[in-house]
Amino acid sequence: MPAVPGRAEKGLEAFRAGTPVVHTDVPALMEVSQGASLHVSLGDASTFERRLAIALSNVLHDVELQQQLTTAGYDRAPVYSWAYSADLVWRLHADL
Repeated sequence: MPAVPGRAEKGLEAFRAGTPVVHTDVPALMEVSQGASLHVSLGDASTFERRLAIALSNVLHDVELQQQLTTAGYDRAPVYSWAYSADLVWRLHADL
């Protein structure tokens, strides 16, 4: 499981690739993931590294959690596809 710092688009790439995602509780990441990932609160900076390490370790060692996050990521990724976005815009214009 790669650990790559990044923004929301990195999470979407991971979802599409079937890779479990662990991220911070930054609002944009929370909105994109919608429960399809584990998140770590930025909270107290003195304990952040430890909490992040624990979350990563949990994903690495829990096959059931890996499968759950992988499935949730696959389910979430299509919401951010070009086809889905185009369909939303098309329906919006049709309703005008």
